[in-house]
Amino acid sequence: MVWIRIGLQFRNLVQEVILMTISKKTLALAAMAVWLGGTLPAQKPDAAHAAPKAAIDKELIDGDLKRAIALYEQVAATYKADKAVASQALLHVGQCYEKLGQKDAAGAYDRLVKQYGDQKEATAARARLAVLRGPESEGIRIRHFPPAGAGCMPQVLGARLADCHRPEGIFIRDLQTGRERLVVPQSQGRLLPGAISPDEKTLTYFNLSSGLRAVGTDGSGDRLLAKAGFGRTYQNSVPLLYQLWMNDGAHLMMYRSVEEGGKTSFELLSISLADGKTQSLRRIELDVIGGAALSPDDRFVAVKSATQGQDGKILVVPVAGGEAIPLSLTGAVGRIVGWHPSGRILYTTNQTGGSIGIWAIRVEQGKAVGTPELVHAGIHPSTRPWVGRDAAIHFEEWGGPHLVQTSTFDAGAGQLGAPRPATKLFTSGNWGVGYSPDGKSLLYASAYAPATVKIVEQDLASGGETAFSVPYRSVGPVMWDHDGSSFLVGALPAARAEWGVYRFVPATGESKLLAGNVRSFSRTGQTLYFIRLDTTGILRGMDLKTGEAREIMLPGNPEELWGVEVSPDGSQVAFAYNTGGRNGITRLATTRLADGNTRILFEHQTGGLRDPITMGWTADGKGLLYSLPTSVRGSDLWLAQGDGGQPRKLRSIGEAVQRIAVQPNGREVAFATRDHNGGKFWVIENAFTKRGN
Repeated sequence: MVWIRIGLQFRNLVQEVILMTISKKTLALAAMAVWLGGTLPAQKPDAAHAAPKAAIDKELIDGDLKRAIALYEQVAATYKADKAVASQALLHVGQCYEKLGQKDAAGAYDRLVKQYGDQKEATAARARLAVLRGPESEGIRIRHFPPAGAGCMPQVLGARLADCHRPEGIFIRDLQTGRERLVVPQSQGRLLPGAISPDEKTLTYFNLSSGLRAVGTDGSGDRLLAKAGFGRTYQNSVPLLYQLWMNDGAHLMMYRSVEEGGKTSFELLSISLADGKTQSLRRIELDVIGGAALSPDDRFVAVKSATQGQDGKILVVPVAGGEAIPLSLTGAVGRIVGWHPSGRILYTTNQTGGSIGIWAIRVEQGKAVGTPELVHAGIHPSTRPWVGRDAAIHFEEWGGPHLVQTSTFDAGAGQLGAPRPATKLFTSGNWGVGYSPDGKSLLYASAYAPATVKIVEQDLASGGETAFSVPYRSVGPVMWDHDGSSFLVGALPAARAEWGVYRFVPATGESKLLAGNVRSFSRTGQTLYFIRLDTTGILRGMDLKTGEAREIMLPGNPEELWGVEVSPDGSQVAFAYNTGGRNGITRLATTRLADGNTRILFEHQTGGLRDPITMGWTADGKGLLYSLPTSVRGSDLWLAQGDGGQPRKLRSIGEAVQRIAVQPNGREVAFATRDHNGGKFWVIENAFTKRGN
């Protein structure tokens, strides 16, 4: 009997080996089919086919990962002009290194992203880099882009396709070429766009008349998955559908409400994209679900929930069964943003201190670890952020946001670099920018509504930002006081208070009015210069130490002064003013305070421009950087040199420039803008948490 038992074990072992071999060969053939699906170079087709086949065989059949890496590297080098082939080869290189447990995987993924960033394999590489590294060395990075298309919701920004909902219906937009295809006409009913599958071949959407549907991104195969009234899922639209795609790309996880004995609960189900069949996974005992997100490994669902008589909260629910675990959050619970591709961070939006922010919660085995971390604050209440498959957080903001941007600056060469977003904590709703006297910090104001005003100090070396709540209803320009320990703020403390220049001490929160009824002000050394709304042509100077003031008559008694800016050494003042009303002439002039010598830099027909001219002196005081509105939607930046030469146009800006500040060392320019064009897409990268993974 013993020998019979041993014989049966041997037979089973042989069968297992045979099955494993067949399985590996099948896998290799499948992998080869993927390669051959692309377009290989026309030259020597046999060699072109053989090269990836040999690499795949070494990886999947022989298990010789080191040799496979060498062969994949050869493929990447030989066919580097064929993006589809080379990007797949580099992705395999990274995967092989990961299987070997070697750090070289990150290098392969880096090469793929840098050399073939427009390929779909680059999206997978970015996700793996985010998991392997956590945040990159430069920390959290925020970028903005113009909208990919009106009404376009790029759920897979960083990959190839996005879905767009317009009055005509649901479109598929190629993010690289900009081409669009109508896939679901609006005539079919009231539509809510869903999201594109991981392989970018299927789009899910809601037809409020029929139910949850799926259609190919080429417009073919439109089919019903679940009838209308299937649950309350349709109320949560786009972010919900995207987050519930399962790993295999062939199923969606959904939920439906169940009424039993007068009590509501929710049932988690998986729905097959092929035939619409559902499988019950588990029940959740809740009254309301206001959003959900499936973890990347399909093991947990994060839900925003509420039970009768209780405030909303975020729960992490194990799909296979077990206790739902609440996550501790700061402030009022907002939306579930989504999971990081590593599955170890859940992002949510919460409101604290009058500001809505994106928070990161570390999650291990369904439980919160540590305390939530603020990733980004100050998003608009209507904004819906989500986590893309590239591991970045994406969101779209509309309504003409105020931005703070910076550019490199070389006054001597007359060169101004391309503008880039400057802020970290608050994306938009920012203005009133200024540099510290030593040039090491940047200051700006931020708010979306009264009573939410913050003044933010950014350390230019580390990029770290500190936000101070201030007792003002509205804020204009902000700058440092002469001693660097307090701020000078153009502000309105309350609805019926006096608009003026206030000194705010961040250490104590103390606020003191220095000058009231002020239109514009500037500071040089310990002197505050300002013009009042109730007088014309008079510049006032106030000693910030003693409070003593003096009046300076500007030549020509200019009416409707738009702004003043005193040079760093206090010898000259630049001012912009109108003559003849809003449709008259706008002039920009400089005056030497010692002798009143005045030079007009330019005259311009106003034409009803919406935004005033703003200006900033170069660090050496020999030049003046200023903005000239070109229309209601943009500005040009100009540089006028002190030698009397013709002003030089440096750069056109797509937004209206509303304030300029030049860094004391002259290397950088910061400016506040207002975008009249509509909105922008924002991408937050390296947001895996500030302290790493």
